[in-house]
Amino acid sequence: MIAEKRWKLHAQNQEVADKLATTLNISPVIAQLLLNRNITTLNQAIDFLAESPKETQFQIEKLESLYAMIKACIDDNKPIFVYGDYDVDGMTSTAMMVKCLTSLGGIVRYKLPHRFKDGYGLNKGIVNLVKEEGCGLFMTLDCGITNVEEIALIKQETDVNVIIIDHHQIPNPAPNADITLNSKDPETPLALQDLCTAGLVYKLVSYIQTKDSRIDIQYYLLLAAIGTVADVVSLQGENRRIVKAGLKLLYKVKNMGLLALLKEANWDKKGLSVYDVGFVIGPRLNASGRLSSANYGVELLLTQDKDRAKEIANYLERINYQRRELDRNVVAESMDLVNGSSDYQQQSVLVLGKQDWHAGVIGIAASKLVSEYSKPVVIVGIDDTIARGSARSMGEVNIYQLLKECSHLFTSFGGHKLAAGFSLKPENFGKFKETLENIVKTTITKDVLVDSMSLDMKLETRDISFDLIDTLDSLGPFGHGNPNPIFYSDQFRVIDSKLVGNGKHLKVTLQDTQTKQCFDGIGFNLGNKLSVVYNKTNHIAYSIERNEWNNQEKIQINIKDIK
Repeated sequence: MIAEKRWKLHAQNQEVADKLATTLNISPVIAQLLLNRNITTLNQAIDFLAESPKETQFQIEKLESLYAMIKACIDDNKPIFVYGDYDVDGMTSTAMMVKCLTSLGGIVRYKLPHRFKDGYGLNKGIVNLVKEEGCGLFMTLDCGITNVEEIALIKQETDVNVIIIDHHQIPNPAPNADITLNSKDPETPLALQDLCTAGLVYKLVSYIQTKDSRIDIQYYLLLAAIGTVADVVSLQGENRRIVKAGLKLLYKVKNMGLLALLKEANWDKKGLSVYDVGFVIGPRLNASGRLSSANYGVELLLTQDKDRAKEIANYLERINYQRRELDRNVVAESMDLVNGSSDYQQQSVLVLGKQDWHAGVIGIAASKLVSEYSKPVVIVGIDDTIARGSARSMGEVNIYQLLKECSHLFTSFGGHKLAAGFSLKPENFGKFKETLENIVKTTITKDVLVDSMSLDMKLETRDISFDLIDTLDSLGPFGHGNPNPIFYSDQFRVIDSKLVGNGKHLKVTLQDTQTKQCFDGIGFNLGNKLSVVYNKTNHIAYSIERNEWNNQEKIQINIKDIK
């Protein structure tokens, strides 16, 4: 049930693109794509196309103080407690910090909270843990910036120093930590304001490396790249450079845990891509935080024991399979509810809840249902004592603002325009559903729910080649904030077509009407477009990529839409 998409073509400025192309000696196609990414000056273009992370640092005084605090704790032979978040950004950040501190000779303890027993961030039980370990330093990674009360309690009841390294919005008042390193700090250089916590830790370790030669920076760059992709931050600027350089290091660094994880997933490629992190590594690491303990993810990234790496990787593969089964069940049961009720089909936002839906998979399920029904979705998993909700949006609908109007019913709540999470008492679920449905009746029109797709430019089909693909790679890696270029053409003729994947996907053979060259095309979730492919004129929106199969390379057209 894929709704029609609104196509939006970026403004084409051939004069500026040609000038940029000539000055930088790049393809006019690349120049136009840079303009489409709001890269309008020569310096911005040079910065965007840079291949390696830069030496841009935070306030040097802060880094010096941070290193001095770490070194003093190590010199005093006092343990350092590292407390990270349970997602991939938190796991990679924790693994990097533990590795760095132990390389410096530190005694390190680490903990990642259990998603359901401990909740996100710190809770007041952390004070006892700090006391039990006799720590001299307590560090939070990818959390802590909202824990004003908990950090005040640590400072009040212990004499440990507290360091927060986090990229989430800083509240007012902020926690009274001794040092806070946060990319959202107004004093952070503009080039570093989009870093996630893995990027922040990488920058800190890069600074420490200048003081201590025991740090092998390549290990950290690989993990920073994985954390950055998994946290879906913008892949422009320093984030893009970290990912581009870091993903190349998989076989050079030889992280036993990562290699074991990829082997369990039957992954066997020449190199690591953004897709591989997002759909192979990320889900398996995240499965530990969703269904078990995120500590397994950190241990996997740190272990140098081949047998232990294999054991953990096998365990993560099994719980990721379990996670997929739970996810499939929630999606199937949700679709049964929607398709079996005309009331649901009339709603502008779907609010679905059921007893015993696992809270670790409801966010993933909500995303899939957004794609299925082309409208925002809220899914709530209910048990005896708490109902946990996860919401995903699309189009121009700000799901955070809509849910904020129901926040009087929540026991916890957070999020942003496209995704949010909350919890409430089970007995309040009915009231919440009714309240939100009444709100959206007056605030959401059908026009707002029309999904749109940005097109970069019209491409002459005779220009499609391996050379063009190699040229486009100079803009990569592609991801959030730096999307894979989407072109459109009206010069393709469909000479063969069929449905694959139980009728969900469209597979076609396309012929360039000018050169008569043929290309394989695949349209994921476009099975419903079969009836239009043989129209006299087709406008096809697509990206292009190199497809390797059985030691053969072909150009593949990834169809995004057909009109």
